[in-house]
Amino acid sequence: MRAVKLVFTMASLVMVVCLLLSLRQAAPSSGTAMQSNLCDHKPKTARDDENRQGTEYPDQKQPISALIQQIRSKREPHSDISDILSSLGGKKIPVAAFTNEQRPHAIARHLIFSGIDESSVLEKVSASKKIKNTNPLTVWVGDASNKVPREIWCADLNQMVLRSQRYRRRHAKNMPTAWPIFIIDYTDTATPFSCPQIERAVGAANVYYSRRSVVRDRSWNPSTGWVDLGRKVLQHGRQVVQPAPYPVRTDIVQALDEQLQLRNLTLSYPIEELPRSLDVVHLWPLPSKQVKGQGSGGVGTFHSNLRTTVSKIVKSLGRQPATKNLRTFAGLAGEASGLGRTGVSPDYIETMLDAKLFLVVQRDAWEDHYRLMEAMIHGCMVLTDRMLSLPPGLQNGTHLIEFTSESDLRHLISYYLNHPAERLAIAGRGREVAMSQHRSWHRLEEIIFGRKVTDCSVSGIDRLGCTTNSRSASRQCPYTVHAS
Repeated sequence: MRAVKLVFTMASLVMVVCLLLSLRQAAPSSGTAMQSNLCDHKPKTARDDENRQGTEYPDQKQPISALIQQIRSKREPHSDISDILSSLGGKKIPVAAFTNEQRPHAIARHLIFSGIDESSVLEKVSASKKIKNTNPLTVWVGDASNKVPREIWCADLNQMVLRSQRYRRRHAKNMPTAWPIFIIDYTDTATPFSCPQIERAVGAANVYYSRRSVVRDRSWNPSTGWVDLGRKVLQHGRQVVQPAPYPVRTDIVQALDEQLQLRNLTLSYPIEELPRSLDVVHLWPLPSKQVKGQGSGGVGTFHSNLRTTVSKIVKSLGRQPATKNLRTFAGLAGEASGLGRTGVSPDYIETMLDAKLFLVVQRDAWEDHYRLMEAMIHGCMVLTDRMLSLPPGLQNGTHLIEFTSESDLRHLISYYLNHPAERLAIAGRGREVAMSQHRSWHRLEEIIFGRKVTDCSVSGIDRLGCTTNSRSASRQCPYTVHAS
């Protein structure tokens, strides 16, 4: 009875306060809003506690595993995910990157670290906090691109997973003991692999695999003098592999920007229209007679029959009566191999800026090449051998041209040199797609979210800080060195 009387008394007091407030003629003050909330008071429920707790700890309302799965389910590239991202409360998703510290693969620099730094929704976890991180939104990215046996690599990463789980159970009980782990493989081989011990530790649904090479059985055919294309493989048993072609390197864009500044130009200038003195370029030297297995400049010639064939075709153009006036180049510009992957040579930039038609040829045994995107951002019209794993957004005949044989290549070279308007249009469209869809942050976001998030193309003020209704900003996006 006392409890009933107490509830009745409290209800009466609330009614009196509401009546007094309704009779007040003074202007509302900051305290009025609080009193009005009292009038609108409703009994607190368990859901209210959940919502309040979710605001303080986003993982409680939307665990990171569920949030990632929800974003990845939005397959349409333009589908709205702002409501999902808003559940983060303005926080970025921390990424703990596990790479070979002693001998990091070039992709660690050009994709993982650059992608994290440039993304509007990701941030890097410091090396000392990878295992003992206490942010419940953290995801892991493991780089399996180094020359380490896969079984050893998986076992090493699994030990780190188990250590982190032990730490979370003892010292960070608000942290989930299962979280998303993204395993990326930028080696040449398309042989599928998985880490079953990691899948057991955090659940198979939390382990995602991305691979650069997704074409198997591609090989040189001596009888045809060309490559057999093989087949595209995106699934191995129950494991689905996400294609992750090479992105545009930020250091290449930086070097291009600096070179254009010397000409009083910017990246937003339609550089495909610049005067170019080289008609056809293929950056592949013929094999050296002195050193077996090497081309000039120390270029490795393994799985390179098609590249050598194409360089011979390019060199022969200047010796034939119908094409003797063409200016061609087949050789090395800049540095080869490791130096070329970690640094940028001015000769490399200048050669691509001077090329009208740029030939990109894959290795005999696999697809994908850094030079595909790099040639396009320089405004060259790209001719590439037929690819089964052409990067998203690129279409044969629209953004580049594919060739399938020697006679086809010779015909296409002649046609596009004699139809400059078509060549420039293809080069311009290819450059736009490379710059707007294939930067390092785009690729890493695709690996994690299954789609790009940082984008210059949305209306108003986008995630990059570019105001799209600003004339200067619209000229810059997506032709920028950095995302913000």
